[in-house]
Amino acid sequence: MKRILLIGLALLASLSAPAATAPKAKPNYDLASQFSAKRINQMVFSTALTPNWFRDSDKFWYSWKTPAGTQYWIVDPETGRKTPAFDVEKLAMQITEIVRDPFDAQHLPIENLKLKDDKYFRFDIRSTQEVPDTVAMKRAQRDRKEGSPEPAPRMTKKVFHFEYEIATGKLSEFKPEKQEYPAWASISPDGEIGVFARNDNLFWMDKENMAKAVEDEKDSTIVEHRLTSDGIRHYGYGSDNYTGNTEQDTTRRVRAQGIVWSPDGKHFATIKYDMRMIKDLWVINALSQPRPTLETYKYQMPGEPGPQEELYVFSLPDGTSKRYQIYAFKDQEITFSTRPRKAVETYDKFRSTVWLG
Repeated sequence: MKRILLIGLALLASLSAPAATAPKAKPNYDLASQFSAKRINQMVFSTALTPNWFRDSDKFWYSWKTPAGTQYWIVDPETGRKTPAFDVEKLAMQITEIVRDPFDAQHLPIENLKLKDDKYFRFDIRSTQEVPDTVAMKRAQRDRKEGSPEPAPRMTKKVFHFEYEIATGKLSEFKPEKQEYPAWASISPDGEIGVFARNDNLFWMDKENMAKAVEDEKDSTIVEHRLTSDGIRHYGYGSDNYTGNTEQDTTRRVRAQGIVWSPDGKHFATIKYDMRMIKDLWVINALSQPRPTLETYKYQMPGEPGPQEELYVFSLPDGTSKRYQIYAFKDQEITFSTRPRKAVETYDKFRSTVWLG
């Protein structure tokens, strides 16, 4: 009995004694950084091939990245031949001579590689030279509020534009062609009409006036045509069903979201969103200059009712429209099926979204 009592007391003492605290493990940030997306991407190379088709033949070109660098190939399916698009060693020396930055074949930073007329490759090389960032300065001037100080000068790295002749291997600089279509226009399949939004309503203009807008958006001779006048804040056209319309400048032309064209370019469909019942979400824009700013937009939280969506189809150039009653479910979401883009359309100076059917 005494032995049992002693064993019981020993067990009770062991249970009542404070448990030994395991030492806290310090976070190993250096080890974690080795598995960051940036580090992993440097070790993962090409795993899939994307063909880029020639405009007027069955040939295609593609790039393939390996530990030895990126190689560019031209493939002729008819003959089964694959040939290098560039002599990358020679190309690196030519670019170094022009840009005055040291480049080698393994680390050639080619950007925006495109085929021109099935005869030339055009691409950009970003150098270490600092030049004024005219695009950023124009944007800052546009967004500057009345009475606020002039935006500080901004600098960027100079970009060299190169053209490489496939047949001869000749490398030369070229001046980029002038843009014919403004970024805010949704272009018809024939390239003749552009639709855009302003102050929650839709407008359109023809190709000639879009070219004027590219040169100077404030050109007083620009002719535009109004399509709607019933759009209001958070119940208008051209926004999306995620944040609604966040544009504060009611005079600015902006891209109308969700425009899909008929194949003949005579009609387009779009969604009008009623976001008025969606509550605001407040966030801090930490990248705003010169100080962070408080911003707000519509945001649907889980369990809250969603935006109401209305389907409209417009006809051009008369500008008539019709609303289609397709309400079937509570908080339903409308999406358009669009046809795949044709390979030859990648050479167009604009991109048009065409409905399937």
